[in-house]
Amino acid sequence: MYLKALPFIKVTGGGNDFILIDNRKGRVNMDDFPAIIPSICKRRFSVGADGVILLTGAENADFKWMYFNSDGSEAPFCINGILSTASACQVLGIRKDTVTFATSCGTIKAEIQKEKIKVFLPPPRDIRLNQELVLDDRYLNSHYINTGVPHTVIFNESIETIPVVEMGRKVRNHQFFLPDGTNVDFVQVLNNAELSIRTYERGIEGETLSCGTGAFASAVISTLLRLVSSPVRVNTRGGSYFVIDTSNNSLEGVARIVYTGELQEALWQK
Repeated sequence: MYLKALPFIKVTGGGNDFILIDNRKGRVNMDDFPAIIPSICKRRFSVGADGVILLTGAENADFKWMYFNSDGSEAPFCINGILSTASACQVLGIRKDTVTFATSCGTIKAEIQKEKIKVFLPPPRDIRLNQELVLDDRYLNSHYINTGVPHTVIFNESIETIPVVEMGRKVRNHQFFLPDGTNVDFVQVLNNAELSIRTYERGIEGETLSCGTGAFASAVISTLLRLVSSPVRVNTRGGSYFVIDTSNNSLEGVARIVYTGELQEALWQK
């Protein structure tokens, strides 16, 4: 099924960490690969990560880019995953300042300046402002947007004490968003150029330290509601931040390589 040892790169961007696998030589069998992902993403028992990025060759881009959540489900997009992959391009043999990734959301361009990376994103779609959700017998004002993956944005005067996992899970599984569900972003407006967010991510099924698509979603919705002016700084739970310009759909963040290694055969049998 696999070679006895499969090389990988551990990368991190914006507070998320990923296992990056270069599959341009076809070493990974895609038929059973998703079933293995939960075991290699399990912290303390394997490498541990928020998700797995798989790269293959592409005709009109530097790479074809695929992303899998830690539960093995495939997601069409992950901005922090793109940032993290761009940080590893020199190790992968792409020695240039601009790289392109073919994703299911379209071709994404990334500009690399050491650890600082700017990505240019597809326009957000399916925007629905001021949607009223009934949650625990109370009405909740929310805003829906697709930034490659679905997000529901909820504003609050303070997000510090919000029970993100409990409330996020209820919104994520709300009948309004069936069958696919939604990611959930709790957003606090700090001033006319700065936001703070906390995100419940589907697929991970919990709060993460950062979410690039959630930051982008929050910035776009906040701009449309005239709560902020672009460009806007978006602070994440993990202490990192993004600078987002909604006029050109760009997002700037920091990513880097943590280490390189090999996944041994025993890890693939869990």
